[in-house]
This record gives sequence, C-alpha cells and structure tokens, in this order.
Amino acid sequence: MQTRSIKKKFYYVYILLCSDKTYYTGMTNDLERRLIQHKSGHRKDSYTSTRLPIKLVSVFNLRKPKRSY
Repeated sequence: MQTRSIKKKFYYVYILLCSDKTYYTGMTNDLERRLIQHKSGHRKDSYTSTRLPIKLVSVFNLRKPKRSY
C-alpha cells in the first residue's frame, strides 16, 4: 500500500515595523525568503527599502489567502 504525502501550503500575513516607526503589512507563501528580500532592499522602489532596518512584529498563518482580507 502506497501512502502519499500531502504537503499543506500555508500563506503568511506579516507586519513589519520600519525604522521610521511606520508599519508595512504583506502576504507571502515563503516568509523566510520574503523577509530576506525586505531586509536586503532588493527592490529600490519598494516601501521598506527606504525605511531599513525593519523588524518583524507579527505573523499569521493561513491556509487560504482569501482569509487574509
């Protein structure tokens, strides 16, 4: 008998505190990768790139992205 491994995909809604005391809220399916992108300023025109350093203040795990609204 074969068993299949079903990998459940999660989405994360996260809140960052920026250096200017503003907050940024985002959603991703790969939180670690996304935080690295934010901290590296990989998109120079993004909200967080001009407000580094940032700090993760909250994370919510979701199975369905529509629940983030």
